[in-house]
Amino acid sequence: MRRLILTSTGFDNKNIERIFKEMISKEIQEIKVLFIPRAALESNNQDYIELCRAELINLGILESNIRREDLNNEIPKDEISLYDVIYVTGGKTNYLIEYMEKYNFRESLDLFFENNGIYIGVSAGSIALSTHRSKSLGYLKSRIEVHSEVGTDCGEFIDDVNHSIKLTDKQAIIIIDDAYKIIE
Repeated sequence: MRRLILTSTGFDNKNIERIFKEMISKEIQEIKVLFIPRAALESNNQDYIELCRAELINLGILESNIRREDLNNEIPKDEISLYDVIYVTGGKTNYLIEYMEKYNFRESLDLFFENNGIYIGVSAGSIALSTHRSKSLGYLKSRIEVHSEVGTDCGEFIDDVNHSIKLTDKQAIIIIDDAYKIIE
């Protein structure tokens, strides 16, 4: 089962937070998160990385249950299934995709989804899964633009290569298997 939450700014909107909490099948304190700040490393933005990490802790996720992974090597297949959530921060999209490709992240992510995991993308972490760039992981055929002044109307949509979705900082794309929805 593929379950994704693709955002511009993470959980700034409490409705996105509520939907995430409805998707999880454990108590929030039991959730194990693989935290990937690779996109922010190119600009060495430690403040932003800590802000994203704090967002997870503010949700009620235990700090000891958050493991940082900088994608400096391939994530072992048996290790990826230990996590309930993968949270990928924003930053430089091409830099993130380069490392995702280099270390076969798509294969790890496929296995992660087979184990009922939830992927949360923030900005570049969202774009990397769409067809926004010539190279991407391609989980979403539609093109995503983040931090838009005016967003695409909320509601269900058909994922199509000719479709472009603009997300404001208060919107998210929710994907559950083959159901696609924009929420605010």
